[in-house]
Amino acid sequence: MLYWNTYFKDLFKKKAVLYQGINDMPIDNWFSIHETSDLKHVIHVPGKVKDSDLAAQWSVIYNQFIDTFGLNEDYRALLELKREIEVLKIDLTITEDRTNKVFIAMKERELADVLQGKVKSDANEVRARVEKYMGFRLNGATTSVKDYYSYMKILEKDYQAKAKQSNGEKQ
Repeated sequence: MLYWNTYFKDLFKKKAVLYQGINDMPIDNWFSIHETSDLKHVIHVPGKVKDSDLAAQWSVIYNQFIDTFGLNEDYRALLELKREIEVLKIDLTITEDRTNKVFIAMKERELADVLQGKVKSDANEVRARVEKYMGFRLNGATTSVKDYYSYMKILEKDYQAKAKQSNGEKQ
């Protein structure tokens, strides 16, 4: 019993080690953050860490992802929906037009539906397609975010090439 007490005391005295980027963060952690918004999945080795440090590191990792792979159309649409909500809130504040409350509620409901329904099913479905295409199962605990999305880029390029080829043959 003394061993466990010492172990846990030492564990929480030490500073947590965080994932540094898309090269070392496992894809399972990436999807977990997107599904739950829980930044504890940024932690690689448990220990003491401030929430602000988790948020800052997540920002670094996400920016690295965007710099490497860009934004996809679904994410652009999500950002546009969030922007529309903020514009409506500003308009409500400035004009005090109460009809904006209805539009805000509608847009927020639409946003909630998108966030709840899409992330989990899409992640599993896309992962299955990548595995089928690549011909092997991906270990989500060891496959990095960068590797996973690199596979996705290859899949997308091959799909576009096949689509061009089939369109050329039809003409």
